[in-house]
Amino acid sequence: MVNSMVTVTCEDNYLVDRNMIDQQVLCTLKGWDSRDCHKVCLGEPLVGNATTTWRDDMWLVNDTINATCLEGYHFIEANTTEMLLSCEYDGWEDLLACEKGRNMQLYRQYTGWRNLTACEEDEPVTVVPMSRTC
Repeated sequence: MVNSMVTVTCEDNYLVDRNMIDQQVLCTLKGWDSRDCHKVCLGEPLVGNATTTWRDDMWLVNDTINATCLEGYHFIEANTTEMLLSCEYDGWEDLLACEKGRNMQLYRQYTGWRNLTACEEDEPVTVVPMSRTC
C-alpha cells in the first residue's frame, strides 16, 4: 500500500550504512524506496607481528588497507615489510604473519651484495661481491 513502511534487515556481513543493518522502507507510487545492502568486512584484520591502517568499522569489498611489519620483521612470501590487504567477499584477505629475520631483498639493496644465504638474523651471511660495470 502506498505510504506504508516496512523494516528491511540486511543479511550477515552486509550493511546499509555505517553500523546500520536495518532500514525503514517506504512504499511509493514508483515502488519501494530503499537503499542497497553492501557486502562489508567488519572488524580489524589480524596480521601477526604487523600494524594496519585500519581505522574504520566498515570496509566495502575491494577496499584495501596497508599492513606494515613491526621493526625486524617482514613478509617472507613477498620479501617486503609492507603489503596491501583487501576486503574480499568472504572477509579480510589472509596474509601470512610477518616473520623475524633479515629481509634479504632490502639487505641486498642497501649493501650492494648478492647471493646471500642467511635466513635468520643469527645465521652467518655468505656474500659474493657484485661485478661493477659502467
